Amino acid sequence: MKYLMVPLLLLSMSASAQWSLDHCIDGLIQIESSGNKYAVGDNGKAVGILQIHPIMVKECNRLLGREEFTVFDRWHVDRSRMMCRVFLSYQIYKWRIAHDEYPTQVRLMSSWNTGNIFKKANKSYIMKCRKQELI
Repeated sequence: MKYLMVPLLLLSMSASAQWSLDHCIDGLIQIESSGNKYAVGDNGKAVGILQIHPIMVKECNRLLGREEFTVFDRWHVDRSRMMCRVFLSYQIYKWRIAHDEYPTQVRLMSSWNTGNIFKKANKSYIMKCRKQELI
């Protein structure tokens, strides 16, 4: 049942909240790869526009409760954006359950870097966001 939460959360989000999520994803793309879909980082472990690791592919499949994504999807712009949307939607869900409000854009974007919305934000990552005027 909990795996249905991500799609249901997306349906329940207002249009402005969904736009904000898209804006966060666009910002993350700029930070992670400057939009280069062929980018490779972290000694070859992270690839694509969002520098996705194989563990993120597994996590997104776990959240969806099915094998939706493969490691090859990390190289595809649309599939990478979908994985990011799944992950961030779940982070929003967890935050809303705990705090009865949407997380800040800073916290949400930082969760992509740290892997958990409740972890302390990586200051250098946040500075990259601010430098590029994404937040």
